[in-house]
Amino acid sequence: MAVTGDLVLGPPPELLIHLLVDDSQVAKHFRKEICLYNYTLAFAAFSAELSPRRLPGQGPRVFSIHGQVYRRISNDVVRNELMQPRYCELYFIESGAANQIRMAQQPRERPLLENLLADLDRLLQRINPFAVAFE
Repeated sequence: MAVTGDLVLGPPPELLIHLLVDDSQVAKHFRKEICLYNYTLAFAAFSAELSPRRLPGQGPRVFSIHGQVYRRISNDVVRNELMQPRYCELYFIESGAANQIRMAQQPRERPLLENLLADLDRLLQRINPFAVAFE
């Protein structure tokens, strides 16, 4: 168990352990599409003005941010019923309805597994302090 200041981190959830180490088709799919699942269940979107400046040297490509960093969160869904809720707005509505919206927003060529998305959503609703607060 890792200790950081007064915060004690417990063991990772069983679901995540299985998804990261198992050899099942679901676990393999999750590892292949992990970024898409992360984006789909995100509370906000990261936005910034990227600098065209290149960092010197060899190695992995990185990006440089110039100016302000933003996290896009909107309350338009409260004022405009025609807009689909996104990001943290989905945590204010019932999980089943939120997951239907999430599934409808997915690219057709890379579909997510609906049952896995529901399992991950339930996990977040149980352990994530922001999801718990929104509930």
